[in-house]
Amino acid sequence: MKKPCLLCFAIVMTCLTVTGCAEPSGQGTVTQADNKPVAPASSRARWFSTPVSKKPAPDFELTALDGGKVRLSEYRGKPVVLQFFAFGCAPCRAEAPHISYLAEQHRSDGLVVLAVNAWDEPKEILQQYIEQNNFRQRVLLNGAEVFERYDIPRGTVPTVFWIDRGGMIVDTIVGGTNPSNLRRNTTDLINSKS
Repeated sequence: MKKPCLLCFAIVMTCLTVTGCAEPSGQGTVTQADNKPVAPASSRARWFSTPVSKKPAPDFELTALDGGKVRLSEYRGKPVVLQFFAFGCAPCRAEAPHISYLAEQHRSDGLVVLAVNAWDEPKEILQQYIEQNNFRQRVLLNGAEVFERYDIPRGTVPTVFWIDRGGMIVDTIVGGTNPSNLRRNTTDLINSKS
């Protein structure tokens, strides 16, 4: 009897991981910045991966969970993985350990991993969650406004951007992905000369 329950749980978690979450107050159809509808996650190639022809990553300054200030432009010269997440999003919680692994694994390569809370959730909840799971990525608070500046389809988390040493976005995955895609994109970013 336990095996069918575990199978059902695994199927549900896989579906959530592939589709991502919408903002809790999300209304209507998810659209891109140009108001074109976004295809359902199940029909998106590579979980709506959008390699871009290098565009500048919008700069921002946010307060980190540890109380320090973080400005994206201060990391010019280093490769950056920028994840937008929400504690209230199951796919985000599923992706978080893999993002943490990237931070730990590639620290000596100069990789900077920033996790921006896109839903402005309470600091206390985030603090407890990060500490319980011993995550290594730097968590930034109150990132809803920054989230909007990145032209992410309304409320879709997790979303990950790979930003090269020159501050240019070179790849994006919207709506969650699997660990091998995260590792591949990160390795490509670290190995790139720009």
